[in-house]
Amino acid sequence: MTPPLLDRATIAELMPYGPDFLWVDEVLEQDGDRRIVTSKHYLANASIVRDHTPAGVTIVPGVILIEQAAQSALLLGLRSGHVVSGKAAFLGRVKADFIAPVVCPAQVEVDLVVSVLRAEAIGFAAKLKSDLQLCAHIFGVCVLADAPAPSI
Repeated sequence: MTPPLLDRATIAELMPYGPDFLWVDEVLEQDGDRRIVTSKHYLANASIVRDHTPAGVTIVPGVILIEQAAQSALLLGLRSGHVVSGKAAFLGRVKADFIAPVVCPAQVEVDLVVSVLRAEAIGFAAKLKSDLQLCAHIFGVCVLADAPAPSI
């Protein structure tokens, strides 16, 4: 097995999220500024999934899979230099086709291709696989803006 290009600790330094909202554990591949492959390991006892148990089976919520894809797009933008650190990222548009549930424990791999990569927006298409089985197609646009001032 090839070691990851980036591990979780290095990703955490790049991303504008705390450890509890980081949905990328590893960067497995990167092709310039157009494609990135990332992964996330989900455990059945993780707080975000342990109570999401339709029919007694722990599955990863679809909205978390969407966020995993969006964070992968942001990470590609940061690593390629097209996105400046400190910008706030908002998911401006998303279309998700869920094909199969992600049953925990699972490793979800995102293979993401960027269609638009600018300082103010990232357009992407992603294929998500759970333990090598296709589980979702996600298309989205991340909008990047100056971070809002904290409210008092």
